[in-house]
Amino acid sequence: MQKKFLAIVALLAVAGCAQDYQPVVDLKGYDGGKYQKDLAECRQLASQVDVAGDSAVNGLIGAGVGAALGAAVGAVAGVPAYGAASGAALGGIGGGGGSAVSKVERQKKIIDNCLTKRGYNVLG
Repeated sequence: MQKKFLAIVALLAVAGCAQDYQPVVDLKGYDGGKYQKDLAECRQLASQVDVAGDSAVNGLIGAGVGAALGAAVGAVAGVPAYGAASGAALGGIGGGGGSAVSKVERQKKIIDNCLTKRGYNVLG
């Protein structure tokens, strides 16, 4: 139960990362107020990438695959139920967490590209 709770907390933490993302932008010669407006609009566009929803689906798929593999390994060891439970927990964390990280990276890239297309020099 504790592993599932930690996985959910981790996914929620990762899901909000792109909204807190502060790209490094050379603002020399730009209006700071306009930049903040553009950044907010780019973040809104990036938020269309559903980090939490896709991660939950991938977590469920990972849990299913992990449970099957864990049960098989557990059967060899004589404890299939324990193997299935452990495999489900680890598969769920791996499937959901990995997906969330790649989605957040995609959101950050969208923000960077959006700002670049609006004329800003995004350094990273």
